[in-house]
Amino acid sequence: MDRVSFRPPENKALRVEVANEIVRAIANGHFKPGDRLVEQHIAKEMGISRAPIREALRELEGQGIVVTVPRKGAFVSHLGQEDVEELFTLRSVVEGLAARLAATRVSGRDLAQLTRYTEEMVAAARRKDTEAFVARDLTFHELIWTRSEHKRLLKVLDGIRTLTRLFMVISKHALTTDEQLVQEAEGHKPIIEALGARDAERAEAVIRAHITQAGERVAKYLREREQKEEATS
Repeated sequence: MDRVSFRPPENKALRVEVANEIVRAIANGHFKPGDRLVEQHIAKEMGISRAPIREALRELEGQGIVVTVPRKGAFVSHLGQEDVEELFTLRSVVEGLAARLAATRVSGRDLAQLTRYTEEMVAAARRKDTEAFVARDLTFHELIWTRSEHKRLLKVLDGIRTLTRLFMVISKHALTTDEQLVQEAEGHKPIIEALGARDAERAEAVIRAHITQAGERVAKYLREREQKEEATS
């Protein structure tokens, strides 16, 4: 197997960093469905022990990204059309509710933060930094989740956080030009406007449309990628 070049972790949240690195490698095509994820190799490349690798793999298994086969190890799951539809229909509903609740709770400071995140997404798009784009995209949505102040809703969203990140990365790969990525970033502005107007109904509708559009893009990208792989196999 080709060397993936997992990066050394930068902070103490090793499980989270390892999971993010594996997600990055899968989204970038370094690992295909059915490929084995070898704890020892990942630990060596990242310069850490195998314990956080095992923790990360358990988390990824819980979100359906990895499947563990007894006495054989962990393998990348095949995420297809059904997985995309399930995640994005779930996200559209729960994030729509989060936006509805957040519309009456966001502060001026929150709105300024969301605006800054959008500007940073645009800047990342212009310098072709997909990873920075995704990081800010996820942070943007997480702030809205938090302002819902709904504990059980937050647990649901936390349970799909890593899978959401994976599909966010894939979604950005589906945008073939810098300008498309900029447009994707600016697509967050109507969400901010609805929240700023304290319009709960519009905030829910706008973010649901935003997520649905992203889901359609991911499904199309994965479908086309599978067709190309089948044609070359």
